[in-house]
Amino acid sequence: MRLVPNFPDLVPAGVWFCATLYNGGLPQFSPYGDRRVKIPFAGVIQQLGGNVKLFKDVIDRHSNGNTYVKLMLVKGNDNIELFKHMTELDTANNPWLKLYGGNGVAKTPIWVEIYVPYPIDVSNCIWEEVQRI
Repeated sequence: MRLVPNFPDLVPAGVWFCATLYNGGLPQFSPYGDRRVKIPFAGVIQQLGGNVKLFKDVIDRHSNGNTYVKLMLVKGNDNIELFKHMTELDTANNPWLKLYGGNGVAKTPIWVEIYVPYPIDVSNCIWEEVQRI
């Protein structure tokens, strides 16, 4: 999956997360494989130092009544060349992922995929089986 298809060379190495509820819970299926790791998003933010910025790809993908939105979560003091090609979001008030102040994840038919361009420690997280679709 590409974060910003027109600028693949500007995307640093990282990891993808999904932040979407399906029928009130985490989906039991995935297009990415048959295992997933569950990590509280507060834990990801803590690993990034607590001060973060959120950016959105300018192009959403639409398929079969679903909307797929790609976001990038970065350390608050980082300045990555790719930011010029994305839109910065308010981390507490946007329609896709609210990191602070209450219920913050999307619900289907909006699928939010979050790219974190840093290593994330998942050694103490829960791994579970899901159906690959």
